[in-house]
Amino acid sequence: MNEVNYIRQTLKMYGFSFCEDDIPYIHSILFTIIQEQPSLDRFPLPYHEFPFLIVDKELLK
Repeated sequence: MNEVNYIRQTLKMYGFSFCEDDIPYIHSILFTIIQEQPSLDRFPLPYHEFPFLIVDKELLK
């Protein structure tokens, strides 16, 4: 419950209006971001990767 209170207090501190029913969703989003942070640290710029393109040989004929 500390996290829920922290979210509530932070939203109030910054003057954001919110519905109490939204707190679990906000908590879930923040938890997901925190969980994925190690992946983002290892691969910080995914848009620098080149996409793979697989072409069917039949299309080239």
